Amino acid sequence: MSKTLAENEVFELRRQIGRLLEVPGSEEKITRLQIQIAHLQHAHGAMSGVKHEQEKEMELESLEKLIVEEDREIPGLCAEISGTTEKAFARLLARRDAAYLSAVARLDRERESLEGERVSLAEAERNLSELIPARMRQAQFEADALLVAGRIEEAKAKRTEAQEAEHAPEAIKERQRIIAARIEAIAGERKTIAKHIFQEWYSECQSVVRSAEHGLFIVLLEGLRADFFRFESSVRTDSDGTANVLYHSGHLDGLTADANSELWQTGQKWYKGRQ
Repeated sequence: MSKTLAENEVFELRRQIGRLLEVPGSEEKITRLQIQIAHLQHAHGAMSGVKHEQEKEMELESLEKLIVEEDREIPGLCAEISGTTEKAFARLLARRDAAYLSAVARLDRERESLEGERVSLAEAERNLSELIPARMRQAQFEADALLVAGRIEEAKAKRTEAQEAEHAPEAIKERQRIIAARIEAIAGERKTIAKHIFQEWYSECQSVVRSAEHGLFIVLLEGLRADFFRFESSVRTDSDGTANVLYHSGHLDGLTADANSELWQTGQKWYKGRQ
């Protein structure tokens, strides 16, 4: 990297610092950028004179502090990445199941009520099969007694009651048919609801998965690959003939899981052949 390019990069870094000064909580990013500026200035002779010993000590202290913080922070970030993924997965499943249960709650209550009625009707049907003949005989006997006593209208009413008792099983069967049809319709409505819930939930799955993909492939892998070139150039190990190349293709391959690992094989299952 030439001195002009280094100065341009320093200028751009200072512009970033200017923007970050207006953003709360950006102190760490600003510190990183300031250290990067100091490194570029030192590497390309753009320093304005020799620093005072006190300033050098302050810079070294800042660097050492950053390194110590990173030693503690990086393992925590690794755990946080895994934890966030697991949390997102669990949250996705919970949201889907909760949405479905909420949507079918009314249907489930109706079906439970209908099932209870169907059980009661079945029991009533069994009882009537034994009771109706006796009730009909009793009603006929009472109707005959009323008729003999000259109470003709009451005798007719008693015979009508006997006929209604005779037709009671048919009414029960009709109600049973209505209940069965409604329970079947409820099952169909549940399937429709499940399909609708799944379609909406699937779009949320896509958002979560693609965010994770962006973080892995774009931010980390592509970002690190580009930074390898930048760092190698900044420390003068690229093509000036004075030092060996700092990194090679093996470093890029080594960033991701080994080809024999479960991670690599799972990745192949998802991405292989999608061109």
